[in-house]
Amino acid sequence: MNNRTKFGIFDSGVGGITLTKELINFLPNHDIVYLADTARFPYGTKSTSLVIQYATEAVEFLLKEGAQTIIIACNTVCSTALNELKSLFTVPFFDIIEPAAKKALSISKTKKIGLIATPQTVKSNIYSTYIDNLIAVPTPLLAQIIEEGCPNSEKIRQILHEYLLPMKGKIDTLISGCTHYMLLNPYIQQEIGKEVQIIDPSPIVAKEIASKLAHESSSTRQSIQFFTTSDPDRFKVVAEPIFGQQMPDVHLTTIERSPTHV
Repeated sequence: MNNRTKFGIFDSGVGGITLTKELINFLPNHDIVYLADTARFPYGTKSTSLVIQYATEAVEFLLKEGAQTIIIACNTVCSTALNELKSLFTVPFFDIIEPAAKKALSISKTKKIGLIATPQTVKSNIYSTYIDNLIAVPTPLLAQIIEEGCPNSEKIRQILHEYLLPMKGKIDTLISGCTHYMLLNPYIQQEIGKEVQIIDPSPIVAKEIASKLAHESSSTRQSIQFFTTSDPDRFKVVAEPIFGQQMPDVHLTTIERSPTHV
């Protein structure tokens, strides 16, 4: 790779901002273009064929914007479309599933591990290729809560109580299988118990990517671009507190499938 890389990061919404923030911390001299496909959120309840289509379109858009390396910040895409994307495009890809699964195995003392993720991710069974006897629970409402700006803490607690009940007292490690979920970590930790370690993939993936790239300084200021497929103002309102600093302008875009991949 070149010493200065432009990363293309995409997610169905604001969840990937958590990974973007971590990547900036680890690789401040590399450029980033972020795409949130909010017009078609959520991905986690869509069919495999639709997820592959949406992911293909997202990658094509990022490549047109100059991305040289693609980071998939969506577990649903990683679990259902990664192999297809690698067969279509020659650029390097980083996913968030394998690093999170390996980290969970490395820190779990009992090897009793839980997973909360979208229905599509759970259905794929991809985490079970790394982890035996995994307790996986689909949690379709959690990403939606984040996209709405976490409006009701009591509602969050009630939903998490129901979702986490099947694994409570049965695990010592919990994989947060969606980049959206780390924003609910205080609630998750309270419900699952302080003795359970929660695996957040964003810093793990950012650190892994940084370890594979050159850390050379640059006199050119880092470029960060944000695109969304619906309502940039709304996206910025929700994403900026996650980003932790003032965001540059968020641009509205449309993405569509290239005729070469129809």
